[in-house]
Amino acid sequence: MTDPSPTTAEQPTAPDTDAAAPAPAPTAAPAPTPEAPATAPAADTRVSELESRAQAAEDRARLAEQQLTRLTVARAAGLPDAFAARLQGADEAALTADATALVELIKTAAAPAAPTAPAVPTPPAPAAAPLPPGRRPVESLTPAATTGTDAHDEPDTPDAIARAVFGGK
Repeated sequence: MTDPSPTTAEQPTAPDTDAAAPAPAPTAAPAPTPEAPATAPAADTRVSELESRAQAAEDRARLAEQQLTRLTVARAAGLPDAFAARLQGADEAALTADATALVELIKTAAAPAAPTAPAVPTPPAPAAAPLPPGRRPVESLTPAATTGTDAHDEPDTPDAIARAVFGGK
């Protein structure tokens, strides 16, 4: 019988510290699951882009509806299309009230103002006496200095010019 000696028996040996240890296997990313696709950041970007485009489309639609309502109210009130953008109000009733007020304002402004004083008709100039045949008419002009007013005393207004030309006070 042979007795196994401690040298011949297989004993577990400690790994050599000088020997290169095998490199650990790189941990791979978990496989995508149906609940979380691998392109999650790209999908989030796409979703936010679509949400912003949808919001912009809703804003344009709201603005178009407001413009259509203003135009409809303006035409119903008899206003030109150019006045539609000037109407103020949050809803159709407020726009209609504003359009009615604007129509009244335009009618008031377009009405001729009542004259404050009746116009005084100017008497026609007296007819000149007929001249004998063969005689040329002589102009009866008077120099401005003989009118008794200095040209620098009165401002050049239509009334002042009319007084200087036609005489008067």
